[in-house]
Parts: sequence; structure tokens; C-alpha cells
Amino acid sequence: MALRLLSNRRRKARNGVKALMRLGHPASPSVPTDDSMDIQRALAILPLAQRQVVVLHYLIGLGVAETAAELGVAQGTVKSRLSRARVTLSPLLREEAHHA
Repeated sequence: MALRLLSNRRRKARNGVKALMRLGHPASPSVPTDDSMDIQRALAILPLAQRQVVVLHYLIGLGVAETAAELGVAQGTVKSRLSRARVTLSPLLREEAHHA
């Protein structure tokens, strides 16, 4: 049962990433907020590899080990990509927060 739950979670995460890469962001019946648009623009700046780990880790909620397994990379690679992504995103999101 645990393996099936993990498999379902991984499939959901993989499909979510594929949809995000294909569509840009999940469709929403409501009008996008300024915050969601800021985050979308900030994510678009990241290289694909960094964007993937950010989406899997922060938006989908996978741990570092799960993210590494999903992408087929080492856990250290996930950590370094997350670190680089945070360095890139931090000034962008901080600057946009001050404009609100």
C-alpha cells in the first residue's frame, strides 16, 4: 500500500511538472492575483533545471530525496539547484514585495 501511495504521489508530481512546463502554470477559474503573476514571472527567469526543483520542492511539496528520485539526480544536485534558485529569486521577489 505504501509503495502504491508513493507511486501515485510521484505520478502526480511528474504530471504537474509536465503541465507546468507545457502551460506555464495551472489553469485557474479565478483571475490570477498579482502575487501569482509575480511568482510566475520570477520562475520563468530560472533555468529549467532550477525551475523543476523549485516546483517539485516548494510548490508540490516533495522532499529533497523525493525530488532527486523524481528527476534522477543526486540529492546534492537538488540542494545546489535550490540554493542557486533562491539566490536568483530572492532579490526579485523581495523587490516586487516592496512595490505592493
